[in-house]
Amino acid sequence: MVHLHDVSKHLLLVVGGTGYVGSNILQRAVQKGMKVRSLTRSGRPDWGSNVPWLDQVEWIKGDVFSRDDIDKAVAGTTGVISTVGAFGSNEFMEKMCGDATIAAVRAAKDAGTKRFVFISESRVGSQIPTWAPMYGYFHGKERAENAVAAHFPDTGVSLRPGFVFGTRRVRIKDGDYFLPLQLAGAPMSFLGRQVQIHAHSHVWLVTRL
Repeated sequence: MVHLHDVSKHLLLVVGGTGYVGSNILQRAVQKGMKVRSLTRSGRPDWGSNVPWLDQVEWIKGDVFSRDDIDKAVAGTTGVISTVGAFGSNEFMEKMCGDATIAAVRAAKDAGTKRFVFISESRVGSQIPTWAPMYGYFHGKERAENAVAAHFPDTGVSLRPGFVFGTRRVRIKDGDYFLPLQLAGAPMSFLGRQVQIHAHSHVWLVTRL
């Protein structure tokens, strides 16, 4: 039997591990002594040449929409965390914020994975009109939440943080730079809502395991 407190016996998959939240989750999991794996379209991030913890991650380069790739990624896992999401047209956001996680949920369930966590958004479930610029973003995440609840009714969790801020490390040409995302989050936090105010969430709080 695998005991929850014995983290070394667990294998965690992060779908979208090169993104801002995903990479922070991976780093914290490594620091806690967990076995970690990540499925991303690009594999190991190019900003990781001098980041030792990245060597402790099993990087799988693949597409969540490829059944072969996602089956390989979820094989043997005890938990999966999806941080996939993107901005663009409503159709694109429905796909990346909804369908991507739904594909991971179904594969994880079929593989016998015990737990599934989805990083959603605080305004999901609100009455967002279909004509709103961000409708596909919120509706996609709502569909993903429904899939988690349906396939993992007792061991699935959808977290709804506000805008996640902190400092993101990026590779530009031959150097690594640190971008303060709270500067982007201030104007973005007003998109898709009227008078509600949603507290921002530091990445440190969102990625606590």
